Amino acid sequence: MKHLDLKYRPKKFGEVLGNFGPKKTLLNLSLRKKLLKNSLLFGGTRGCGKTTLARIVAKASYCDNLQEGEPCCVCSFCLSIEEASSESYLEFDAATQGTVERIRSILDDLDLGSINSKPIILVLDEAQRLSPAAQDALLKSIEERKIFVIMCTTEPGKIRDSVKSRMWEFSISQPSNGELVTWMRDISEKEGFEFDIESLALISKMTDSCPRECAKALDILSLNEYYDIDAVKSYFDFDFYESVANLVSNLDKPQTVLHEIESLSDSKSPNWVKDKLIFALMDAVKMKYDVPTKFPCKISGSYDANLALNVASRLVILDRPTFPEIEAVLIEPVAVLVSSVVQTILVEKPKEHLPILDIGKEEKIPEVKDVPKIMTIDGISFSTNERLTSLDGKIKKTEIVDRPVILNEQPFDARHAPISEEDFKKAFKN
Repeated sequence: MKHLDLKYRPKKFGEVLGNFGPKKTLLNLSLRKKLLKNSLLFGGTRGCGKTTLARIVAKASYCDNLQEGEPCCVCSFCLSIEEASSESYLEFDAATQGTVERIRSILDDLDLGSINSKPIILVLDEAQRLSPAAQDALLKSIEERKIFVIMCTTEPGKIRDSVKSRMWEFSISQPSNGELVTWMRDISEKEGFEFDIESLALISKMTDSCPRECAKALDILSLNEYYDIDAVKSYFDFDFYESVANLVSNLDKPQTVLHEIESLSDSKSPNWVKDKLIFALMDAVKMKYDVPTKFPCKISGSYDANLALNVASRLVILDRPTFPEIEAVLIEPVAVLVSSVVQTILVEKPKEHLPILDIGKEEKIPEVKDVPKIMTIDGISFSTNERLTSLDGKIKKTEIVDRPVILNEQPFDARHAPISEEDFKKAFKN
């Protein structure tokens, strides 16, 4: 039984999902017999159809029975390309054969030409893995049109400018969710699957709108005849995505953050957690600005978008993350936020006594009253608010001595004096 991702792989330009602009341009070139006029560069994300489109271009270039620019898919040339048996069409994986020695060897073999006298098409998948020297080796062949090269890459920026300037570049994108759901529904009807629209929409979202991944998910889920939304969630480990969403929604609550990280660490790798956290955090920032999001779970909360952006930027720089490092990155901004609040209070109310703040617990800051100064006369100390009018004539003027303020000091009380009132009066008699 043929796998669904291979069975329903597009064979014509019209069957490719999305990418209206590139399809129209390539179809017009096919109508004018100019597809092999220049080498091509297809750039785009994984699974968007770059290599598939390269094969369609090759078939349209060789087909003996073009139908309005589309290959017939039944002639010997079309079938030989689909079966990878054509002498004029070669496909290599640059990830494993991207060295300069291998590229030179391939070019030396191609110099002999093809048996059927057709121009040779060389497709290099994962072209970003070509070494700089290998790209230089291709330069002369591309420029002189000795062979026609089609590069497929997820990172067009890694192709040297000297090479790109000699090729026609096309940006290939993922189809929209609507197109993908319609495509999966058609497959389900043909294969007898019973997926509902909600389940298909979730599959599209969980695969980041990748047609190949969607077809694989349909294939696996249909083996056990599980078609409901719960089966789809189980297949994609939806619970873990919900944990990430809950973590981001409670980013200002350290206890919840640490609990969710502990839960995720039992089943997922630090790299998986890091990538999904960045994904969710950036979607949280987008939500604040009413920009459409792609994270499969809903993110709620009243946190600051700047805090989410700060955490995401700190996670990005973790090269080989560990769970303690991820925890530190998540908790540190909260501690800094609390510290900044305390500093603001100190600047605005410098005279108040500030207790240590307990996160999550509100405490009323006690008010500190003015403490009276202490006077010293002939070795006897008493409060400035104590009335001594009866002794005014016998007391000489003295200077007020400042003492350090003690928060728990009380005003002078005669009941707590070190000597009795009578002894106090006798001390001033002549």
